[in-house]
Amino acid sequence: MSITRIGHITMTVTDLDRSVEFAEDVIGLRLTERDGDDAYLTSNARHHQLHLTQGTAHACAALGLDVATADDLAEIAGRVRDAGLTVDTDRLRSSAIGDCFWFDIPDGPTIQVCQGVEAVAPGRYPVPGVRPKKFGHATFASADPDGLEKILAEVLGFRVSDRIPGLLVWMRCNSDHHGIGIVQGRSGLNHYAFELEGWGSFEGLADHMITRDVTFIWGPGRHGPGDNLFCYVEDPEGSMCEFFSDIVQVEDEATHQPRDWPQAPTSLNQWGPAPDPVWFDYSTPHLAGLRDGVVS
Repeated sequence: MSITRIGHITMTVTDLDRSVEFAEDVIGLRLTERDGDDAYLTSNARHHQLHLTQGTAHACAALGLDVATADDLAEIAGRVRDAGLTVDTDRLRSSAIGDCFWFDIPDGPTIQVCQGVEAVAPGRYPVPGVRPKKFGHATFASADPDGLEKILAEVLGFRVSDRIPGLLVWMRCNSDHHGIGIVQGRSGLNHYAFELEGWGSFEGLADHMITRDVTFIWGPGRHGPGDNLFCYVEDPEGSMCEFFSDIVQVEDEATHQPRDWPQAPTSLNQWGPAPDPVWFDYSTPHLAGLRDGVVS
């Protein structure tokens, strides 16, 4: 697969200062650059994993995916065009990204394919709560999940790890069990997710959240697909953010067989109850949809 990792997510927010404060104070990121209406935050050596930009409406602007070489970038651009989609190189981007392009997926996210992203000194930094290891995945709601899955597989080379037929599918681009999830629903971002070190980090996060009047939407628990620990919170703009750890690693591509999980509470949470139905209703609109008048 040409995509090497899930790089970052770009969100337009209505209050940039408030969102930056939440990202630093609750998620545990550090600010690497702020330029006017744009703020870039990370928890490791990648220049940014969360890009926040001031806007008039809250939306998911793009999911950033990394490739290793310029040839990989050109190859994927060709596949995008062959699929009848438009390659866009004219949008404003961070100077920390060497080269990139965007394309919009019908009833799905805008994808930003990036090559040569600047590295920053990883180091440790003071954080009031818990510092995540990395930005791990994003799950998107779609009224056409089969169509979204097809584009992710045929254009970007993602592979199915597991699914709950008719409800959810998990897809990977590297050894992590999933980098993108797809849930049946109203088109938009269902949640974005950061990886923690392990179970002890959940305790530290929860105790820190008490002092910030932030509570879990769902969890802690352990998913069936991916077998990862999880908990979910709501960010100040109303999007859902997951923290996870201990996700399954698919080390042998030749032998991995996707599993069809039943639509049962234990598939989503092996420890306890399934999520409240409101979990499935989270859907931060795609910026492209707002711009084109597709989403109200």
